[in-house]
Amino acid sequence: MPQQQWHSLEALYTITSNEGKRLLTKLHALLTIESLTQGLEALDPQFNVNLLSLKESDDYYSEILIKPRKLCRKVFLELSGEAMIYAESLCDLEAKACCEYLNCGTTSLGRRLFSGNTLERSEFSYAIFKVQALPMVIQKRLQPSSEIICARRSHFILEEAPLLITEWYLPALLLKGEY
Repeated sequence: MPQQQWHSLEALYTITSNEGKRLLTKLHALLTIESLTQGLEALDPQFNVNLLSLKESDDYYSEILIKPRKLCRKVFLELSGEAMIYAESLCDLEAKACCEYLNCGTTSLGRRLFSGNTLERSEFSYAIFKVQALPMVIQKRLQPSSEIICARRSHFILEEAPLLITEWYLPALLLKGEY
């Protein structure tokens, strides 16, 4: 995936197309909520995590994660069996505490991160992606009429090491109703 420009939500809103503005407005509550797990569960209690992979990666996050060896967890967050969010979580492979957080199977990473811990979290940054620029695992889940989707990312600091989380908001989420 090519490098993407990430912005504050306000800045992205001012530079995006009308279609992008409509998308950001519709998803605003879920784009700004601290725990996406809690936000999704409020929409539908049949929330689950579909673990796609947990493995070493050489993905594209070099501006935050410097070391070349990274552990990457890829999941779909689903409501009633339908993928609503595609998420990637990434940390340096040598960051033991971060790796332990990522090795949680089908448990929600958000549930673990927000379970009474006081962890330092960065501000959210946001981007709009053209469907053709996304990984095939996401493209296969999109409806043919989808041309753009939005994503947010942030990172937590665990024992002085960053744990980067990127969440792509899939079009099926738009059909779930008001937030």
